[in-house]
Amino acid sequence: MATATSTDDYVLYSYTPSLPLAILAIVAFATLTIAHLVRLVRTRANFCIPLFVGGLFEAVGYVGRALGHYHKDQTGPYIIQSILILVSPALFAATIYMTLSRAMRSTAATHLSIIKARWLTTFFVTGDVVSFFVQGGGGGIIAKGGQDSANTGKNIILAGLFIQIVLFGLFLVSAITFHSRLRKMPTPESLDRSLPWESMLQVLYVASALILVRNSVRVAEFVRDANSYMRREEWPIYAFDALPMAAVMAVLFWWFPSMVCPQPGAQGRGLMSQAEDGFGRGGYELK
Repeated sequence: MATATSTDDYVLYSYTPSLPLAILAIVAFATLTIAHLVRLVRTRANFCIPLFVGGLFEAVGYVGRALGHYHKDQTGPYIIQSILILVSPALFAATIYMTLSRAMRSTAATHLSIIKARWLTTFFVTGDVVSFFVQGGGGGIIAKGGQDSANTGKNIILAGLFIQIVLFGLFLVSAITFHSRLRKMPTPESLDRSLPWESMLQVLYVASALILVRNSVRVAEFVRDANSYMRREEWPIYAFDALPMAAVMAVLFWWFPSMVCPQPGAQGRGLMSQAEDGFGRGGYELK
């Protein structure tokens, strides 16, 4: 493939970005994002907003790659795709973290969490926000051009990715511990078959594993130099980033997090009502 023009001796692309692959990713993420928006509006599950924004970032990021096919020497499209694709999983993670907290409250089992429930969301989401801005800042520094900026930005991105990996590790320990304890000591609310808390936790495990795989591959990419195979070839970003992130959105669309939103007894007190999301699956909304 052709080598991209460099900026201050720093090569933006080591290949010509594929237009068909970029268009395929744009269509996939745009479709999934619109579908999530419909569910978000219908169920009013505001804690799913980061998931929607992450999908929007993905779609726009791949627009940047499509533009890069024609303007591979311009930093504008490169900055768009570099930053937005990089930070999107942190937004997906925010919704995943908040879903676990709601599952705990919905089953009236917050006492089974290894982290106090009132601190659970704050702890993970705060760490996620830090990871988001660290990765975004690193991507912005790389996009300035120049080898020194590239090296600095790469190290900052690695720090952000490591933060996210550690957070996901702690999250999975918290979720699995809670899951195990609740199965051994079920609450009356957890026995309610209309509340699919266990299925939702399994979905969170799948989504978390996909993001962990993606982050691990991106770490492997950034620890190597610009001449490494993963930096010289384009297919890994689609196989290990676009595909897993689209899968996360698809899984969380089918098992939308609003399914575990109701507070124990809230529906009986007239505070919440079931809402159809337009796709044959229920959710809950505040009255």
